Amino acid sequence: MTEEFSYTLEDEQIPEYLKLPTEDKLKWLEEIQEFNNLVTRSCLPGLDSGRLFCS
Repeated sequence: MTEEFSYTLEDEQIPEYLKLPTEDKLKWLEEIQEFNNLVTRSCLPGLDSGRLFCS
């Protein structure tokens, strides 16, 4: 079974994100990094376009 993960930021969301305090932006970044680490540990790098194939 192949699963794909993606995150989309709409143009309207960018100004709102920019208004966040630096600490909130860093916390968000840390959370995304932790999520990415969990996903990549449980997946094998795909051969096409760098996609990950998860079991």
